[in-house]
Amino acid sequence: MDHNSDQRLLTSVNRAAARVIETGGIAVLITIIDGAANVGAKLLVEQENRLTGDLGEKALAEAVIRQAAVFLQGREETRVYRGQEFAPELSAWSTTQLLFERIQPEPRLVICGAGHVGAALAKLGNFVGYETTLIDDRPEFVTAKRFERHPKIELVTARDWTTAVREAIGNGKGVSVAVVTRGHSQDQECMRAVVNTNPDYWLDWQ
Repeated sequence: MDHNSDQRLLTSVNRAAARVIETGGIAVLITIIDGAANVGAKLLVEQENRLTGDLGEKALAEAVIRQAAVFLQGREETRVYRGQEFAPELSAWSTTQLLFERIQPEPRLVICGAGHVGAALAKLGNFVGYETTLIDDRPEFVTAKRFERHPKIELVTARDWTTAVREAIGNGKGVSVAVVTRGHSQDQECMRAVVNTNPDYWLDWQ
């Protein structure tokens, strides 16, 4: 394979990985890192085995696809395998090292209600690495000054809870939601929106 073909494949893999993240999907990126002539070859395995890239050997790709499913069942972000660990029948690739990388959006936390519980939860979520969105219908509760030590928290003033919650959750992939508003009527409005958007995890504090 010539240099231009390599570049086109790499561009395709990068674009596919970006699309997975943008759409809230999940995939595994496999790269040959040692022990083979085609070091640097990449294959992106998405859900339902949608493939982008090329490892240069059909039998190896088939074994890698099976191992990608195993890898996703765990919690590791990255792992290096030797070919013999998951495809002992492929003796020509037994010492080849392959890097498996989980590709998915950063976990997001949407909090409905910016009172003392919601504010504390937003700061904690931001601290542990969540992309955090804090929503309230009281503008004075979602001011930048109130969260000046946590500038990465997205602050949203809700004109109405339903619209604000739906927009914040998006497609729900990788999203956790906490409903901690100041009252039952606000909780109910938020929960109706949460149920309809179907995030991965939600909690009603009341």
